[in-house]
Amino acid sequence: MLVAIPTGVEAAGDKWTSELYAWDPVKGQWENGNLAGYHEGDLIGFKYVLTHDTGTNDSSPQLNSVYDHFNKGQTAYGIDAEMLWGYNRVGWDAQFPGQVEGVTNTPNVVDPITPTESNLFFGMNGRTIQNYYMFEAGYFTVDAGTSIYIYFQAHVAETAFYSNVQTTPGQDVPLGYYFGAAYFSGASLQVALALVFTGTSAQTQSIPVTYAAGSISGMKFNDANSNHEFDIDEGVLSNWTIILDGLSFGEFPIHLETTTASDGSYSFSQVPWGTYNISEVQKLGWTQTYPTFVNYTVVVDGDHLIHTEKDFGNSMPGEIKARKIIDNDGDLTTTTDRSPGVGWTFELFYQNGAWNSLGQKVTGSEGYTEYWENLMLGDYKMVEVSAPGSGYTSAEPKYITLTTADQEITMTFYNQPLGNICVNKYNDLNGDGNWDEGEPAVSGITINLYEGAISESEEPIATNITDEDGMACFNNLEFGTYTVEEVLTVGWYSDGSLTQTVIIDTVGETEEVSFFNIEYGEIC
Repeated sequence: MLVAIPTGVEAAGDKWTSELYAWDPVKGQWENGNLAGYHEGDLIGFKYVLTHDTGTNDSSPQLNSVYDHFNKGQTAYGIDAEMLWGYNRVGWDAQFPGQVEGVTNTPNVVDPITPTESNLFFGMNGRTIQNYYMFEAGYFTVDAGTSIYIYFQAHVAETAFYSNVQTTPGQDVPLGYYFGAAYFSGASLQVALALVFTGTSAQTQSIPVTYAAGSISGMKFNDANSNHEFDIDEGVLSNWTIILDGLSFGEFPIHLETTTASDGSYSFSQVPWGTYNISEVQKLGWTQTYPTFVNYTVVVDGDHLIHTEKDFGNSMPGEIKARKIIDNDGDLTTTTDRSPGVGWTFELFYQNGAWNSLGQKVTGSEGYTEYWENLMLGDYKMVEVSAPGSGYTSAEPKYITLTTADQEITMTFYNQPLGNICVNKYNDLNGDGNWDEGEPAVSGITINLYEGAISESEEPIATNITDEDGMACFNNLEFGTYTVEEVLTVGWYSDGSLTQTVIIDTVGETEEVSFFNIEYGEIC
């Protein structure tokens, strides 16, 4: 109910009258009567026509705008603020006249004004707290026979704000959470614009208010293939928190939260007119894939009340780590000879037109690196960068493609430890079977290497020739037992065996063996 009540002391010979209009959103026009079609959070435009009919005192009387602020019985706010005050001297027919400083004689434009007092306690009407705005006497100058047109908007309190923010309505009502205007007694408000001037009767306009008409909805899905779309074979995600944040058109901050249902759906109802951001609360280990921007910006107004398909998609990214195993016997069918490779460095690459490095990690005491985390679907390459020391076989890069979300991949690399054998060949001048100082090395001697014992007709796995220092080496040999054999050169004989057995079982070490030969002499 909106009422205009003039009261006060009449100036001698002066007559003032007033008319009160409000914008009817259903009829789309200014009405001097009952209204329809308003919801919580709406701004109701008012036009108050103050006419100085006769008299010589052109100073306006005091004007009070009194409104139902809070209903104690219903614990509900009615109108919580009046704003955007302005006036002119020619009127307007637009729903929202423009505001320009100092302009009072242009149709559909008002000069902004500020009340002398704002939003103060006026009195009690039964269990309803009434507040008021006031323009002091003499605020306006109105010549006799002319009118001024005062404009303002009343903001209809929204449950979306007051049920989520603790407020104190006043008049012994404690701090708490309350309802908006739709819960007001009869869902109809009394708002009185009082002209403090004796003898003028009240005007009344009924303002029924319903719940805020806006709604926003969507769903949450598991974007398993991270393709930014909800595919027919993908599931939904329940119990995810969705947040609405923004300002209603009355500049009230609105914060709402809900969780997705078992079918992945969510909705916000009774959303007042305003501008809002809709976002999700991220969960550990998940990545938002849809929308590709962080949140939705939604405007709820008379032309855009219902917003649907504000969907969110997430995938749980993949993880890849490397594992290093030292396989001592080189036989992948046996396991008792294995040990973890500690201190090996690996580098992971992602294919995005070119191989892009995602950084390096080092294996720990169990032979594993830490995970490369939050990996999107695609092609990856793992490269063994370095060993903690020499004496191992090398490993080729490995490739893998992440095709679904939530994959945990371990890429295992096997390496064998290696050793070396070096053979020394000497001329045993004194035939004692040992090298003595002054006994020379023998170059050009063929040395054969066999794996294990030599069997009949077996070919050597490697052959080398002693160099000028009498040495022939076989490097990077896998752990195991070997036989080295010297091939006697014509004119020489051995003062020992022509073969020797060598065992390699220590990483990177070189096992040395020696052969001693005596050159045949000549008798002249």
